[in-house]
Amino acid sequence: MENVIMAVIRGGKYDLEKIIDRIRFYHASGDLTDDQCASLIQTARDRAAETMGVDSRTEILALWDAVRQLQRRVDALENGEEDNDEEEVPEDIPEYVQPTGAHDAYNTGDRVRFKDKVYECMMDHCVWNPEVYPAGWNEIEED
Repeated sequence: MENVIMAVIRGGKYDLEKIIDRIRFYHASGDLTDDQCASLIQTARDRAAETMGVDSRTEILALWDAVRQLQRRVDALENGEEDNDEEEVPEDIPEYVQPTGAHDAYNTGDRVRFKDKVYECMMDHCVWNPEVYPAGWNEIEED
């Protein structure tokens, strides 16, 4: 099993979250040892950082930024300030396109249409769609 997963990782075309889940599944089912599991997860993360511009430091910083933005919005609402997210959504929002790396990843404020809904990206360097990584996106209500 280790060789099969390693071949997928070397191929470079995988969803990091999904492959880590799969590695953990095979580990839990006894098909991978603790060492194999740890090694495969680290290799998958390293390869994703090389090929897709994804690294844990960038992800953590982006998540903290999203948390801070959300906290500011909550504080504003609690203080009776208007929620600025109720703005009108323009018609010319592009359809979501899967990024191939850091050069075309979505950034904070980018808006896309995904499965007939409009989303605003809540983090920089986002390579996941709203379904795969909902914490990275905020659904925008259309009037």
